[in-house]
Amino acid sequence: MKNPNFKPNVKLLRRIKKLILANPNLLDMQLFMEKVTPDKHNICGTTACIAGWTCILEKEKLPVPQQIKLYKFMQLEYFHNFSFHLNGAKLLNITNSQANRLFFLHKWPEQFRVKYDEWGEEKGYVERNAEVTAKRIEYFIKHGV
Repeated sequence: MKNPNFKPNVKLLRRIKKLILANPNLLDMQLFMEKVTPDKHNICGTTACIAGWTCILEKEKLPVPQQIKLYKFMQLEYFHNFSFHLNGAKLLNITNSQANRLFFLHKWPEQFRVKYDEWGEEKGYVERNAEVTAKRIEYFIKHGV
Protein backbone atom coordinates (compact mmCIF):
# COMPACT_ATOMS: atom_id res chain seq x y z
CA MET A 1 0.00 0.00 0.00
CA LYS A 2 1.32 3.41 -0.97
CA ASN A 3 2.13 5.85 1.83
CA PRO A 4 -0.51 8.64 1.82
CA ASN A 5 2.30 11.16 2.42
CA PHE A 6 4.02 10.11 -0.83
CA LYS A 7 3.89 13.20 -3.03
CA PRO A 8 6.75 13.03 -5.52
CA ASN A 9 7.38 15.66 -8.16
CA VAL A 10 5.29 13.82 -10.77
CA LYS A 11 5.65 16.62 -13.30
CA LEU A 12 9.45 16.31 -13.23
CA LEU A 13 9.35 12.50 -13.32
CA ARG A 14 7.17 12.63 -16.42
CA ARG A 15 9.50 15.20 -18.04
CA ILE A 16 12.36 12.74 -17.54
CA LYS A 17 10.24 9.90 -18.89
CA LYS A 18 9.33 11.94 -21.97
CA LEU A 19 12.98 12.93 -22.53
CA ILE A 20 14.30 9.37 -22.41
CA LEU A 21 11.51 7.98 -24.59
CA ALA A 22 12.13 10.67 -27.22
CA ASN A 23 15.93 10.34 -26.94
CA PRO A 24 16.78 6.83 -25.69
CA ASN A 25 20.50 7.37 -26.34
CA LEU A 26 20.52 9.90 -23.49
CA LEU A 27 19.77 7.19 -20.90
CA ASP A 28 22.33 5.14 -18.99
CA MET A 29 21.15 3.71 -15.68
CA GLN A 30 24.71 2.58 -14.89
CA LEU A 31 26.02 6.12 -14.33
CA PHE A 32 24.65 9.29 -12.79
CA MET A 33 26.06 11.27 -15.70
CA GLU A 34 28.71 10.81 -18.34
CA LYS A 35 30.10 12.94 -21.13
CA VAL A 36 30.22 10.99 -24.37
CA THR A 37 31.28 11.84 -27.89
CA PRO A 38 28.40 13.72 -29.51
CA ASP A 39 26.92 12.06 -32.58
CA LYS A 40 23.74 12.25 -34.65
CA HIS A 41 21.85 10.35 -31.94
CA ASN A 42 23.23 12.30 -28.98
CA ILE A 43 24.02 15.87 -30.01
CA CYS A 44 24.56 17.17 -26.46
CA GLY A 45 27.14 14.48 -25.64
CA THR A 46 25.61 13.57 -22.28
CA THR A 47 24.04 10.41 -20.95
CA ALA A 48 22.51 10.14 -17.50
CA CYS A 49 20.27 8.05 -15.29
CA ILE A 50 17.02 9.19 -13.65
CA ALA A 51 18.92 11.01 -10.87
CA GLY A 52 21.28 12.64 -13.35
CA TRP A 53 18.50 13.95 -15.56
CA THR A 54 16.62 15.18 -12.49
CA CYS A 55 19.59 17.35 -11.52
CA ILE A 56 20.33 18.49 -15.08
CA LEU A 57 16.73 19.48 -15.86
CA GLU A 58 16.17 21.25 -12.54
CA LYS A 59 19.65 22.63 -11.88
CA GLU A 60 18.32 26.17 -11.47
CA LYS A 61 16.37 24.99 -8.38
CA LEU A 62 19.50 23.72 -6.65
CA PRO A 63 21.30 25.97 -4.15
CA VAL A 64 23.93 28.06 -5.97
CA PRO A 65 26.93 26.13 -4.54
CA GLN A 66 25.38 22.89 -5.83
CA GLN A 67 24.70 24.48 -9.23
CA ILE A 68 28.39 25.39 -9.47
CA LYS A 69 29.47 21.86 -8.53
CA LEU A 70 27.09 20.38 -11.11
CA TYR A 71 28.35 22.80 -13.76
CA LYS A 72 31.95 21.82 -13.03
CA PHE A 73 30.99 18.16 -13.14
CA MET A 74 29.32 18.70 -16.51
CA GLN A 75 32.46 20.45 -17.79
CA LEU A 76 34.53 17.49 -16.54
CA GLU A 77 36.60 19.76 -14.34
CA TYR A 78 36.03 17.38 -11.46
CA PHE A 79 33.47 14.82 -10.50
CA HIS A 80 33.45 14.71 -6.74
CA ASN A 81 31.52 16.52 -4.06
CA PHE A 82 28.22 16.57 -5.96
CA SER A 83 25.58 14.08 -4.90
CA PHE A 84 23.18 13.26 -7.71
CA HIS A 85 21.43 10.93 -5.29
CA LEU A 86 20.77 13.48 -2.52
CA ASN A 87 20.06 16.42 -4.82
CA GLY A 88 17.86 14.26 -7.07
CA ALA A 89 15.86 13.04 -4.06
CA LYS A 90 15.28 16.61 -2.88
CA LEU A 91 14.23 17.82 -6.33
CA LEU A 92 11.82 14.89 -6.70
CA ASN A 93 10.49 15.33 -3.15
CA ILE A 94 11.25 11.72 -2.21
CA THR A 95 13.12 10.10 0.68
CA ASN A 96 16.62 8.71 0.34
CA SER A 97 15.19 5.20 0.64
CA GLN A 98 12.74 5.88 -2.20
CA ALA A 99 15.58 7.42 -4.21
CA ASN A 100 17.62 4.23 -3.76
CA ARG A 101 14.76 2.17 -5.19
CA LEU A 102 14.30 4.53 -8.14
CA PHE A 103 17.87 5.53 -8.99
CA PHE A 104 19.72 2.23 -8.56
CA LEU A 105 18.99 -0.49 -11.07
CA HIS A 106 19.84 -3.31 -8.65
CA LYS A 107 17.11 -1.99 -6.29
CA TRP A 108 14.37 -1.94 -8.95
CA PRO A 109 11.49 -4.41 -8.64
CA GLU A 110 12.42 -7.61 -10.43
CA GLN A 111 9.89 -7.19 -13.24
CA PHE A 112 11.83 -4.11 -14.42
CA ARG A 113 15.36 -5.07 -13.39
CA VAL A 114 15.42 -8.27 -15.45
CA LYS A 115 14.23 -6.46 -18.59
CA TYR A 116 16.90 -3.74 -18.52
CA ASP A 117 19.85 -4.83 -20.69
CA GLU A 118 22.86 -3.56 -18.72
CA TRP A 119 25.44 -4.79 -21.21
CA GLY A 120 23.79 -3.84 -24.51
CA GLU A 121 23.90 -7.38 -25.80
CA GLU A 122 20.63 -7.46 -27.72
CA LYS A 123 19.65 -5.52 -30.82
CA GLY A 124 17.38 -2.59 -29.99
CA TYR A 125 18.48 -2.53 -26.34
CA VAL A 126 18.74 1.30 -26.21
CA GLU A 127 15.06 1.81 -27.07
CA ARG A 128 13.97 -1.14 -24.93
CA ASN A 129 15.92 0.16 -21.92
CA ALA A 130 14.23 3.55 -22.32
CA GLU A 131 10.81 1.85 -22.44
CA VAL A 132 11.59 -0.26 -19.36
CA THR A 133 12.81 2.83 -17.49
CA ALA A 134 9.68 4.78 -18.48
CA LYS A 135 7.52 1.94 -17.12
CA ARG A 136 9.64 1.89 -13.95
CA ILE A 137 9.02 5.63 -13.47
CA GLU A 138 5.26 5.18 -13.87
CA TYR A 139 5.28 2.24 -11.45
CA PHE A 140 7.17 4.38 -8.93
CA ILE A 141 4.64 7.21 -9.31
CA LYS A 142 1.73 4.84 -8.81
CA HIS A 143 3.14 2.64 -6.00
CA GLY A 144 5.89 4.68 -4.34
CA VAL A 145 8.39 1.81 -4.60
